[in-house]
Amino acid sequence: REINEDTEEPLTAILPGVVLSEIWNMVGYAESALKLISFLVMATAIAGLFIALYASLAERYREMAILRALGASPTKIASLLIAESFFITLCGIFLGYFLFFLVSFLFKEALSQWMNVRLSVLPLAYGEIIFLAALIIVSILVAMVPAYILYRRALGQTLQVMR
Repeated sequence: REINEDTEEPLTAILPGVVLSEIWNMVGYAESALKLISFLVMATAIAGLFIALYASLAERYREMAILRALGASPTKIASLLIAESFFITLCGIFLGYFLFFLVSFLFKEALSQWMNVRLSVLPLAYGEIIFLAALIIVSILVAMVPAYILYRRALGQTLQVMR
């Protein structure tokens, strides 16, 4: 305060606590924006998964009907669709983390020298684990919609001879 109040010296002092608080507020906005973007990417991926499952189901109605006619229960057929969704989601998660690991490995030195930033891929943070668990749960729930549609469809209607 003495430096700021001294009119003879052309100096200005800052309060470190105030400046650091402002910097963390700006970083907080950027972090919130990145979280929003990741949520939108997750929603887009879930929508894509639903569309892919529904489109593949439309092409495989007869196969599923034949499985039902051969004695497969609706629960077993639904579990096939859920397992397919689960597998696609896990492959996407592993591929995403592999690409992130590869990019962070390739650009580790450049980021360290240019921005003084060090990326750590593993171990996963608690928030990332929650995010991945939510992604897996939602993908399973999304797979239940086509499974329910298949369950409600009449078996005789599906097995009719197409002309």
